[in-house]
Formats: sequence, C-alpha cells, structure tokens
Amino acid sequence: MKSSIFFFLFTFLTSFSSFAEVAEIFYIKGEVTVIKGDENGVPAQVGMKLSEGDEVETQAGSMAIVSFLGASKLKIDPESKLIIEAYKGKTKEEDKTFTRFYLQWGAAVIDFVNGKKEHELEVKTRQAAMAVRGTNFFVGYGDGEERGDVYTLVNEGKVSALNYDKDDYEDIPSGTGLLIDKSGGISKPEKFEWAKKLNWKIKPEAGKLSTTGFRSSELRKSRLERRQQLLNRLKQRQRKSFKRSGEFASWVKNKDQFKKRLEQRKRLRQERLNKLKNRRQEMRQNNNQNRKKLRNRLRQ
Repeated sequence: MKSSIFFFLFTFLTSFSSFAEVAEIFYIKGEVTVIKGDENGVPAQVGMKLSEGDEVETQAGSMAIVSFLGASKLKIDPESKLIIEAYKGKTKEEDKTFTRFYLQWGAAVIDFVNGKKEHELEVKTRQAAMAVRGTNFFVGYGDGEERGDVYTLVNEGKVSALNYDKDDYEDIPSGTGLLIDKSGGISKPEKFEWAKKLNWKIKPEAGKLSTTGFRSSELRKSRLERRQQLLNRLKQRQRKSFKRSGEFASWVKNKDQFKKRLEQRKRLRQERLNKLKNRRQEMRQNNNQNRKKLRNRLRQ
C-alpha cells in the first residue's frame, strides 16, 4: 500500500513538470520549501528544477538562491515567499524571453544579467510590479509599523515601478530607491542612507551567505525616522501614465496574455489537489475495510 501511495504522489507531482523549467535551486541555508502543487510542499534541494507555478518559501533563519536565465540569480531572505508566476520563451514574432516572479512577502536581491538585451523580467509585489532591463536591485516588504510598505532599491542599472491599475510608473535610476505604499502609490526615487548598509552580496563566500539585513533593527529604525516624510511626498507626487509610452508595451501585453494562463493553472492545481484528497480518502476507506475484514477473519 505504501508503494502505491508513493507512486501516486510521484505521478501527481511530476505532472506539473509539463510547464517550462525556468530556474533551479542554487543554494540553500536552513529550512526551505518548494511547493509544486501538493498541499505541504517538499524540502528544497540544490539543483532542483523550478517551473511555472512553483513556489519557494524560506522559514525564519533560512535563505535560498535561485538561478535563472543562465547567470542571473535571486537571493531570497528569511521568511519570504517567491512564486515563479510566468515564463515565455522566444518566438518567431518576439525575440525576447519574458519571466515574471511574484514576491508574495519577505525580501530579495536580484542580479539580472541581460547584456544582450534578450530577456525581460518583471518582479511583482502585491501593490505594483518592477519592469527590469538588466540590473542589480532589491525588493522588500516592511513589517510592524511598516506593514503595507514595499521598498525597491537599484544598486546598478535601471528598474521601473509600474502600477497597472492606476496607469502610473516611476523610473528608478542606479543608486536610488523608492517606496510603494499599501494603496500602490509610488514615491519619487531618492537616495536612502540606510541602503548603504544593505547586504547586496548574492554569491556565497566560503559556503556561507548573509541576509540583506533589511529587517534588522538598525535599518528599520533608519527607515521609520523618514517614513512619514516619504508618505507625504508620495501623496504630493503627480501620476505618470505609462500607457502613453511605448516603452512598456511589451510588459502590458504579457500581463494581459498571462492572465488567463494563470487562472487556468490555478484551476488545474485545485482540481489536482481535489483528486489527491479524494484518492487519499479512498485509500483510508480501503484500509479501514481491509482491517475490518482481517479482524472478522481472526475472530472466526
């Protein structure tokens, strides 16, 4: 019976591999879970392939590095959750790939290598999305008094913060950052003093890797000292329409194209979870019936 359960689970999990393999686990520290459609997830392993719809979740004191598109890497802080939401390869009509990560909570540093300009990357948060050309940047959710805040900082290169619902955007030049509030409002980019103490390193040294330090008491205190000022400036900022600019046309097009695919994938995942649940219940019932038959035989 155990072997049949294992075979069923294996078939169930591997059935998700029909989605394109987008990335893989490069480094693990502590307790990291990968969810591939099953209810509880499986322990992450170095070299594990990741496909569309897969989720990577780090627990307290744990970290992970995800490798994608060749040399590009993404460092996930403790108590974070990253979803590989969508991927599209090159076609005859389009000469660029498109990848979308969804940082559901926590913080991450992304080193996006795009020298030939053949890739487009979007890192989505609950409030807005970051359109990335090729750069080293940071995205992190605040907690406590900062709950609802999302900070985006650019170490090198250029990122644009987009709010699709409000048709609003702001470019973030190298060496600056901005705040996105819980309503999706975007502040003007500026230099943050606390960003100088952020750990941007994304490669393990001597087999070890440190967190970004974003949630340390020192950096949190520095942010809180200027938070109200930032929120006031955010309200005074004039909205900028990206729909009038052709620069973001591909991001808008991909967002619309992937919407139905994401909904279909959610339905498919739920259907498979329901099948798994029904199968488990059926196995329990069979086991109970077999035990009852065995007891009756022994009594005879």
